[in-house]
Amino acid sequence: LPAPEWMARAEFEKNRGTLNWPVSGQVATGFGNNKHPRFGTTTFNPGIDISAPQGTDIRAVAKGRVDYSSWLSGLGNCVILSHGGGYYTIYAHASEVFVQVGQEVSTGQTIGKVGDSGSLKGSCLHFEVRKGKQALNPSDWLR
Repeated sequence: LPAPEWMARAEFEKNRGTLNWPVSGQVATGFGNNKHPRFGTTTFNPGIDISAPQGTDIRAVAKGRVDYSSWLSGLGNCVILSHGGGYYTIYAHASEVFVQVGQEVSTGQTIGKVGDSGSLKGSCLHFEVRKGKQALNPSDWLR
């Protein structure tokens, strides 16, 4: 897709530590290595999982363009927003998505509803911030 002019300015990086949360809720699983309490296995979480009631609005944390809006194995219903400068945010396990590929969204716009599609944790939002393929800790970006 051709990039809109605003994406060329790559201003997303300036938002570190100032973004609103995509949903209200409690962090159920943090970023990075997490040890399973029962089995003792360690897995890497490239984002955070935020527990929230089914149907809670999912809001875009920043202006972006929808680069993906469909089912993604392991993530269920998923939306990927491009913010320019190689930055992306990922919103997964949605019960519904309201945006389509190529659509531009504004900060705070509702892009879907929390669900448990593809989730082993029940109703939650899996949220990631990435620069290219590199997973960044979302806690560094949210206020």
